[in-house]
Amino acid sequence: MASPFKIFRKNAKVLLVGLFLMSMISFVIIPALLEYLGATRGSSAPPVVVTQRFGSLTEQQIESLWIGQAAVQRFLESLQDLVSRRQGNPMQITMFRQTLGELSEEQVVRLWLLARYAEAAGMAISDTAVNRYIQDLLNSAGVAISPQDLQEMMARQRISEDALFSGMNLALLAIRYAELSGVDPWRFLPGYAGETPGQRWDYFLRLRRMASVELAEIPLEKFSQRVTPPSDAQLRQLFETYKTRLPQPNSPDPGFKVPEKVRFEYLEGDVTMWLERTTIAEDELRRVYEERKNELFLAPQTSAALPDAAGTGGPALPAPEAAPPATIVPPTDKSVASGAKETPKAEETPKAGESPEAKDSPKVGDSPEMPAPNAAPEQPHETAPSGPSPEAAATPVPTESTPKSAEDGSGSEAPAASDGSAVESRPAVRLVGYAEEGAAPTAGSPNEGLPTEGSTREEAPGKSASTEGASAAQPESAPAAPGDAAMASPALDAPAENASREKASEENAPAESKPAAPSEKPAAPVSPAAETPQAPPEKPKYRPFEEVREEVRRIIVVERMRTALDKIEEEMRRYQVAWGNYLSALESAKERKAAPPDPPQRPNLEEIARREGFRYGRTELLPRWEVEALEIGKSVDSQGVSFSQVIYDLREFLTARTFDANQNQYLAWPIERVEEHVPEFSDPGVKEEVLRAWRQIEGRKLAETECARLASEAEKSGKTLAEFLAGTEEFRDARIVPETEPFTWMTYGELDLAWAASRPPFLSSIKFKRKDAASGLVVDEDAVDHPGNEFMAAVFALQPDQVGVAWNQPRSKVYLVRVIEMQPPAAQLYDAFVRQNQQTYMSVSWYDRIEAYSRWSRNLEERAGLRWNRAPARAARR
Repeated sequence: MASPFKIFRKNAKVLLVGLFLMSMISFVIIPALLEYLGATRGSSAPPVVVTQRFGSLTEQQIESLWIGQAAVQRFLESLQDLVSRRQGNPMQITMFRQTLGELSEEQVVRLWLLARYAEAAGMAISDTAVNRYIQDLLNSAGVAISPQDLQEMMARQRISEDALFSGMNLALLAIRYAELSGVDPWRFLPGYAGETPGQRWDYFLRLRRMASVELAEIPLEKFSQRVTPPSDAQLRQLFETYKTRLPQPNSPDPGFKVPEKVRFEYLEGDVTMWLERTTIAEDELRRVYEERKNELFLAPQTSAALPDAAGTGGPALPAPEAAPPATIVPPTDKSVASGAKETPKAEETPKAGESPEAKDSPKVGDSPEMPAPNAAPEQPHETAPSGPSPEAAATPVPTESTPKSAEDGSGSEAPAASDGSAVESRPAVRLVGYAEEGAAPTAGSPNEGLPTEGSTREEAPGKSASTEGASAAQPESAPAAPGDAAMASPALDAPAENASREKASEENAPAESKPAAPSEKPAAPVSPAAETPQAPPEKPKYRPFEEVREEVRRIIVVERMRTALDKIEEEMRRYQVAWGNYLSALESAKERKAAPPDPPQRPNLEEIARREGFRYGRTELLPRWEVEALEIGKSVDSQGVSFSQVIYDLREFLTARTFDANQNQYLAWPIERVEEHVPEFSDPGVKEEVLRAWRQIEGRKLAETECARLASEAEKSGKTLAEFLAGTEEFRDARIVPETEPFTWMTYGELDLAWAASRPPFLSSIKFKRKDAASGLVVDEDAVDHPGNEFMAAVFALQPDQVGVAWNQPRSKVYLVRVIEMQPPAAQLYDAFVRQNQQTYMSVSWYDRIEAYSRWSRNLEERAGLRWNRAPARAARR
């Protein structure tokens, strides 16, 4: 048999030509053909976004735009993180991210539209311009970031260079066009947009001026009933306008798109109810207390009060002033502490109780002068009889809280060894000599056993004269070093120290050691054991059982409730498995055209709840915002995810466990689901919903006219709204609020410094006080249902005793408003305005800026004739 290689050698030229042709077809012709076919299919695909001026966008094109903007967002996010970790300034990167907005289909299409406007104006962005802009971002950060750093960052985040440059090109075109139109990012920073004094005065008043008003609430239904019924053509036109818009609970505009809805069952474990119904034996309460006391019932271990000069408990010492930031120098034999305190001059007078030789020694709370590099260690001075002992002068006493004087800005003391070498400095945790719980110093403390030159450490039953002098020379707030046998404890030495200090202050001279005055009765010899300070009574480690009895009961009840729900959940999970098997068997039966199987028996949760002591609930098909309003909607799961999000992410008959702030527990599962979709006009209930929206829109027009007439007549009458409306036939039953509590247009809440967080304020709530008929208590109640900026603007445009008309946010209720009082007076407000820092109120302008940008964007979309054939996706693409 001939070798294959022989055949190849014989026909090498022909085979190589064939191989070349196959390569050309595989790598050139086939990809081009596939691209052409894909483009052909894309051109025939129905457009998602249509414009009259710039063409249309298909699903594939929107996907391509999304990929580019997602690459830009990941790049900017990673770059901002890198700059922050290197302690740079990421402000310009943050502003660029905020300008691009949150990634969504609607925002991507908006950027595309702005880029088309920019190209129509003759603008273009090259790759060089993109590189230059990225370099500007890096330069603004103030830290060195190399091209290699960027490449490694992009590789980690899997950011395609082509996608990044495509997305940056689109983004920069849109931003440049917005800047030329006056909508640049800096104009969205409060204080940088050139606000006029009148605008600033208006923003200041929104936070400072308070109004008290009388209200009369008139429901819109009174006017909607008068509206002439529309024709089918008018209803269909209204439906087509809003059919792709989701309904928003606080929006005045209708929305006919059906939102995602869920029907679910749930069990609620009420802790209060279980506590009332549960009886727990005493021995079980004590058993749980003993088992959990190390975990839950430790007594609070607050630090003991520091003794004052007399040795008794006194006020805590003031905290030391924060030391200025300084460079940390590693402790070595030749290190020099930067910023050390200057050596006192020779002519300075030594302080009381201090010898001239000891004046240069480090004092408690001072920063000692460190030896210069290569300098020989300074030899200790000889100790004068009346000065402090060599041991006290040479051994620094570490402390943490010796207060510094106003002129002494040095930091905490850096202790040095006796030979002059630097000793590693450690931040003090507490005052030396006081244990964590106020106990006396014990053996084994950090300073015990430190050697000093020229001194020996001998224990003696009494105090020497030199020791007394050293004790008197110590500052008031510095206790003695622990472990020093020659120095007594603060508790025992406090009287002697106090007397020495008083004597020194009276004579204004250095304190000298004097023999003790003879007492009437000779003191008995004190043994070393008697000199040991007695520790104060030890605090109890645990809170007593009687104090936490109810807490223990609550713990047991919550655990019993959890155990009961675990058993019920297990039964529900068995049904979920059976339900999944049933669906598979049903699908198989359809394929085989066989008889369908019987569904599994679903657990009767209502009966289980009655038997186990839980509350049972079953809802209708609810949208997300209605679920959030329920009690169970305020609960969260173990990861902190809200119930309203958890329940919408589950398939039918999958369980969810949540709990609320009161430790009430919930077990739920969805039993029916409706996906978000655009309905047909002929679908059941759609026409009736459109008709209700029509009546509301037309009823508002009648309400405006009628309420304006009523407001004018009420103001002329000089009566209160209650008195005026009582004389009318149609509105005498209107809900009246005689007087509200004073309220401002906007507020930061209870914290006066909340503005410092650069967070915009929010609308104030409007409350009034009424007496509750059931309890007899005076309670606060909302005076206005969902007030909005429109309501506040109408109220604060009025003067006292004027009557006006104001709508709530969804424009479902109209209010007659009579202003009772405006405070403070205008002169007082103006005086505060001229002295107020503008940063405290300029965040109010955020809402005006957002509204201005929204109007500008809507105007561009209307000029381009932009229309979505489906609603933009709300969730981010995966």
